[in-house]
Amino acid sequence: MKLYVLEMVRNTFRHDPHRYVEGIYNTKQKAEAVGFIEEIWRAGKYKPEVTAFEVDPSIDKEKFEWALECSINEEERNQIRSSNDLL
Repeated sequence: MKLYVLEMVRNTFRHDPHRYVEGIYNTKQKAEAVGFIEEIWRAGKYKPEVTAFEVDPSIDKEKFEWALECSINEEERNQIRSSNDLL
């Protein structure tokens, strides 16, 4: 399942533009529509940016095995193994 995060970004001359999360939506179309309205509300000073995120993505098996192999002690290995149960 994907969720769409709508951020409003004010472009400035600084390296770090001001931004805030306006909302999280279950469709890209809704996020874009709300972003359009918010842009008008903020007199065009903020522009919408929509980013898709996968909810509870599965961990890459290669990463899991690598973490298990590189773990320092038994406590770390047990923590990694228990994480796998949650995934």
